[in-house]
Amino acid sequence: MKSLAYRTRELYNKYRELILYVFFGALTTGVDFGSYWALTRLCGAGETVSQAISVALAIVFAYVVNKIWVFSDRRTGFWEVAKQFISFASMRIISGAFQVGCVWLFVERMGLYDMAVKLVAAVVVVLSNYVFSKLFIFAGKK
Repeated sequence: MKSLAYRTRELYNKYRELILYVFFGALTTGVDFGSYWALTRLCGAGETVSQAISVALAIVFAYVVNKIWVFSDRRTGFWEVAKQFISFASMRIISGAFQVGCVWLFVERMGLYDMAVKLVAAVVVVLSNYVFSKLFIFAGKK
């Protein structure tokens, strides 16, 4: 009979990429929500501008952690990394625009609670970003 530690290690090895994506996705969401909260609550910035800035910060953070830890991508050439970052950022800008649009429509126009709207939009974005990153951005060379 296999020990609990052995079975846990087997499960981790089998689902490593997904586990790390969820973990770092939570941290990326923390960067997004934390910077949004600080900008709106502490700095008095508007919701839409704060959302755009928080998305930009989250994109940079997410690229670094996804490249290094989640997908273990080892490409180092300047043009390879630049092309990869542009592809990554482009997808994240599209999903970020979706989030900004949700905040604009549901918070500023309809008056719904901003943090709830961000949470629902984040779930949709996290799922779509994982699929796109796995299949297109970090596929191939490792």
